[in-house]
Amino acid sequence: AALITSLNLGQPLVIRYPRGSAPGHPLPNAEPLISLPPLPLGEGELLREGTDAVVIAVGSMVVAAQNAAERLFTETGRSVAVFDARWIKPLPEKQLLDLATRFDRILFAEENALAGGFSSAVLELLVDNGALRGQRIKRIGLPDAFVEHGTQAQLRHRLGLDDEGVYLTLKKNRYIGVERGEGPFFRRGSSPLPRIPSVPLPHPSLCIHRRGTEKPSGCERRRRLHPSGTAFRTAPVRAQS
Repeated sequence: AALITSLNLGQPLVIRYPRGSAPGHPLPNAEPLISLPPLPLGEGELLREGTDAVVIAVGSMVVAAQNAAERLFTETGRSVAVFDARWIKPLPEKQLLDLATRFDRILFAEENALAGGFSSAVLELLVDNGALRGQRIKRIGLPDAFVEHGTQAQLRHRLGLDDEGVYLTLKKNRYIGVERGEGPFFRRGSSPLPRIPSVPLPHPSLCIHRRGTEKPSGCERRRRLHPSGTAFRTAPVRAQS
């Protein structure tokens, strides 16, 4: 459908294909396939109706959102709508504004960088149109940080970008009032980074006092230790007696 749309659009179009395998769909009965109607420009599709929350997904996260919503309904009875935005630019603005009006709990799911990504553009749209009214909004996607090497399945699972990750995001954090817990990014062996401790260590010899005068041994430095093992040293301070 996207390829047919590009051939009929009459202007440049970028189609973003996800890496790896994708879920298959039966081809429609049309001969030839090129005779199928193109996708409406800047219009998404509501794939699942719901009342408790809505997942606004794009790209590879659409199927994960559908599976998570189905599982959540089966296990808890909570009804979550799933909206396939389909277009990143132009955004399906009218539909997104309507969803922001209908739902008090909104989850954005994208396999893109969250900083300056799809959900950021949607939030700008909501702000510019005065559509933010205190909804509980959460975003899942690629963090603005280094992502370790691994298979696609491993990385998606660690970042909460698979079926289970979307499911846990909806179920936990009291997002839709089901269960209290921590978000999917800090699960399965991963934990939030602890606060950097301030550890006083004795200085071996002389140190420079803040006023620039030398002080005998007995003063100390305070070293801040990062969880990665990197040490950040601060200015030396006088030891307390």
